[in-house]
Amino acid sequence: MAGNSISPETLKFIGLCIESVEQLEILCLLVENSSRDWSVKEIFRVIQSTETSITMGLEKFVKADLAIQNAEFRHRFSAEGKASDAARALVKIYRERPVSVIEAIYSRPTDAVQSFADAFRFRKEK
Repeated sequence: MAGNSISPETLKFIGLCIESVEQLEILCLLVENSSRDWSVKEIFRVIQSTETSITMGLEKFVKADLAIQNAEFRHRFSAEGKASDAARALVKIYRERPVSVIEAIYSRPTDAVQSFADAFRFRKEK
């Protein structure tokens, strides 16, 4: 990758799995401490967000096979599969060029935002 560009694969991963910097920080914590199981409260102490949004982020990661939840509701990074490779690559890029990754997260239109914007598009009358 030249300059500050982010690979199309990483941009696609961001679009599918990361909605906020908070979620990215949770993912970084899981990836960089992949041998540890984390409770929501432990993640909260590090991330300093809200337990509710951390729980929602973890649920999203479990559904995407990026995290595993055990019987005690503790979470660990799922170190297998294509998604986990993409997650590791994203964390590496984020640690090297955080501004580029943050811009990529917030510059992509979400479906709801795009739908709202599309509702106000002016169309030529026939």
